[in-house]
Amino acid sequence: MKNTVNLHKKYIDLLGLTSCIYPAAVFTTVLFLISSCGLACGVDHHENVYGICKQSKFTIREVSNCPRNHSEWTERAQQLQCHKIQQTCTSRQRFAYHCLPNSYWNKTIELCAPRKYITFNYCPEYNEEGMRVQENYAHRCSSGVIPCPITYTSDKLYKYQQCYADIKPSIQNLFKDQTTTNGFPSSAYGMKEMISTTSCALTIFVIITIRAYITN
Repeated sequence: MKNTVNLHKKYIDLLGLTSCIYPAAVFTTVLFLISSCGLACGVDHHENVYGICKQSKFTIREVSNCPRNHSEWTERAQQLQCHKIQQTCTSRQRFAYHCLPNSYWNKTIELCAPRKYITFNYCPEYNEEGMRVQENYAHRCSSGVIPCPITYTSDKLYKYQQCYADIKPSIQNLFKDQTTTNGFPSSAYGMKEMISTTSCALTIFVIITIRAYITN
């Protein structure tokens, strides 16, 4: 009987370890698949891994509104002439006109930046400190009048107006703490830590409960 109990305890210990490792393994796999998809979808080899582009910051200008359709987008893009700007971030074809929320979500800006694939229905934003286009994990565009697909390019945001509707000009620094100066939204790290911590805490609770039950 004692050997059986010890065997049960070893099994529970193994189960707890697996439960903590599994979320990390899944997350790593997802990141790998997204990266692979990005490469397959035509990420330029001259472009750095994080999409940081110093030349973009010199093209930024604040605007009161962004294009609402293709003709307006084309007109604004012709004004900026992004393909003529000297830059070393990506190819000329991928250095495109953008009109995006800033990372604090209190204004809209237009600029020239490397085109980025946005995934999982998130809205894009431009991080001025990080000098890159990135997803904002607090804003989605899947519930708009024209919902965005699971994957789309950042320069085509005019098709999905829901993201612009979420901008709050009167709130100056509402999202300041959600973005770090290296260009990554800290909410992404918070989400991963929360999932990992919660998973391990639940696992420990289950192990303690089962051990107490076996002991009694």
